Amino acid sequence: MNILNINKLLVINIVILIIYGELERILMTLIIINYIKHGSYIILEHIETGRLLATCQTSATVNSNNRQVVGLSTLQWQTAVNGSNDICSYLWIIDVKPSSWFTFNDETMVTSLDTEFRLLNHQYGCYLYSKSHSILPEWAFNQSEISCIRSPHSKYIDWLIEEHINTEFDSQPISEWNYGFLNKLIENHLVIYKSSLSLLPLDGEFVSNPITWPLNLYGQSFCGRHGSSSLKPVYLFGDTFIWNLNLLSLIVSPLLLIIMAILRRRKYPFETNNDLQRVAMETQIFWIYLAYLLLYLPFFLPSRVVYFHHYLPANLFAVINSSLLISYLINL
Repeated sequence: MNILNINKLLVINIVILIIYGELERILMTLIIINYIKHGSYIILEHIETGRLLATCQTSATVNSNNRQVVGLSTLQWQTAVNGSNDICSYLWIIDVKPSSWFTFNDETMVTSLDTEFRLLNHQYGCYLYSKSHSILPEWAFNQSEISCIRSPHSKYIDWLIEEHINTEFDSQPISEWNYGFLNKLIENHLVIYKSSLSLLPLDGEFVSNPITWPLNLYGQSFCGRHGSSSLKPVYLFGDTFIWNLNLLSLIVSPLLLIIMAILRRRKYPFETNNDLQRVAMETQIFWIYLAYLLLYLPFFLPSRVVYFHHYLPANLFAVINSSLLISYLINL
């Protein structure tokens, strides 16, 4: 009899669970989900401290033309009215960039990894701004300053959501984001380029200019700081003879290739057997020289800090170019 009662209770519990699950599913379908879209009003809260991101009337520390951005404590934001108090405002408006409105959902909806947007302050009408070169003093641990700028045309006011976690929804597997090899390659290089722009020299650190590398004018300090009286720096410095030989070869090689091309264009009478060997060596010199340029010239493009050791991969091809040129001149 007890066993029968237990079985009846078990069946009743299972039926209740099934009904409850169906009711929960039906209720979830009736819930209206308000997605964040263009023009939505939002409040940004720091999870660990509970402070709200706000901008104030005070000027920023580094970018004095911009407004200061701070984190409002619980007491400060609870006493605020309509998202602002007498000094600060923590209410922001989503301003989706027109170039990122073409998404697979509602055209103004904000989605992670897909929508670029700007954050417009409700009270002051300025945009949340962050530039990697705007470095705060040592008391802020040399972090980049975040401020609020009036200009809507700055390229440093664009933001992107990298990750979104919501327990009410199933997480989307990464396999569904099929960007393709080419898009991943472009994105990877863009991230590397932007990361390189954020690198800045430390106080007292000795940096160099790419134009001085082939001349071997300055070395690189690996111990102490440049100009320090307490520590004697150890420098990485190239061998003068090898460096000058490489520099001379880098000047002579393109001139030699141009002269030989002009002579062949004018049908200069070269010996057939030796000329085939010369053409083969000229081809080698050309490709080695091109590899040198591809490794050296890109350091002139980004406005980031560069050091002497960045020239070492290109210098390897400069040495190979010198050896090929000497061998070419000997067999000429």
